Amino acid sequence: MSTNDIFISSLILSKHPMKNVKPKKRAQYYYILEFFLERFGISRLEEHRLEQYKRMLIRKEGQNEEDTIEVLTDSIISCRLQRWREEYCYFILCDFALITMDTEKVKQAVELIKRFIRVPQYEKIDQFARLLLTEKVDSSWISSTRNLLSQYVQNANFQQRKEKRIIVTANMSAGKSTLINALVGKQVVRTSQEVCTGGVCFIYNKPYEDGRVHLQTSKLTLNAGEEDLNNYEWGGKISIASYFRMLKESAYRICLIDTPGVNSAINRSHGNLSREILMEEQYDILLYILNANKLGTDEEVSHLKWVSNHIPHNKTVFVLNKLDCFKKGEDNIQLSIKGIKNDLKQLGYEHPIICPLSAYFAYLLKKKHYGEMLTEEETDEYNWYSKKFEKPEYDLSAYSEPAWEDEEHYVIMSKKCGMYYLEKILYGGEN
Repeated sequence: MSTNDIFISSLILSKHPMKNVKPKKRAQYYYILEFFLERFGISRLEEHRLEQYKRMLIRKEGQNEEDTIEVLTDSIISCRLQRWREEYCYFILCDFALITMDTEKVKQAVELIKRFIRVPQYEKIDQFARLLLTEKVDSSWISSTRNLLSQYVQNANFQQRKEKRIIVTANMSAGKSTLINALVGKQVVRTSQEVCTGGVCFIYNKPYEDGRVHLQTSKLTLNAGEEDLNNYEWGGKISIASYFRMLKESAYRICLIDTPGVNSAINRSHGNLSREILMEEQYDILLYILNANKLGTDEEVSHLKWVSNHIPHNKTVFVLNKLDCFKKGEDNIQLSIKGIKNDLKQLGYEHPIICPLSAYFAYLLKKKHYGEMLTEEETDEYNWYSKKFEKPEYDLSAYSEPAWEDEEHYVIMSKKCGMYYLEKILYGGEN
């Protein structure tokens, strides 16, 4: 187990079987869980996970438990007087596993539980532990444990997947932050025109949606809100974990690596920092974002040449972004794609992968599809872009992944704005 296993794990407590029991029993349960974690050494991340349980189980400030550990274990684990509560020890084991994501600690917790239960119960706790550690959900087991067991299995199986690392580079105002938010399907990085990125930011996907964004800066929060994500100081290493709203589930764990804009007029060191990261970081794909409205500038040509000379061509995927800004009669998408392809061939790219895209419309499309409230301005923009991409001259699926009339509207529009093809390139198939 690494601390990252906890950071990228998901946890939903809204249907926890202890949520609606009597307050005293909830408190007793919490203190037993706390006792088990502290017994084996509790990490900083585990403390934050435990805090989520505390908020659910101990709802009144100052509510305290004065019973001895013997009284608590008798009430929650051994249940000698109320055998129907035998399932509590399975809940404890599941919660312990969800908090630690550490199989060795789980094995130790099983042995600790045996100190408090009767010998005839050993076989059942061993059987349950085998289910947990082999990551299987048995429908014949106690129904009240299935939700917790299923969550642990999803997390454990997810963490066994190979990680695909995608590093993102661009000049200022190419829409890098908007594209990252579109890939995640929610706002996790700032998108203002000011210099947002002064360090490196790792954005990890989580196994399932639990409604929480994890943020690690100099501080750690497992429930970052809009204010947290908009106001932390950039610089150094930042980590974010959130469920990615992908069009199709990926066989990989994904890590997006956000780097500083290379042509910052405010901080010239950002270009050097970004290139150091590109040279030193481990990644599978370099996602290079081009602003379709600023092709051919000296700054763009300079960075393209640097990337061509230092990064393997077969690792690079180009995104031609902001095609939603093109105007009929003034701009031509087909000629722009052809032009950038010729420019890249002159730099040595024999078969460059170019994904035409409107990152902003893709972002709005995902928010709308997942039922998030759009602002009045976003609603107007969503409606305007929807009409625009219905027109053949703006339909980006013509250059990548054809849209079919019998497909879901969300999929059709994702193809027409280019997001479907980009995700297929990034997430689909072996690299």
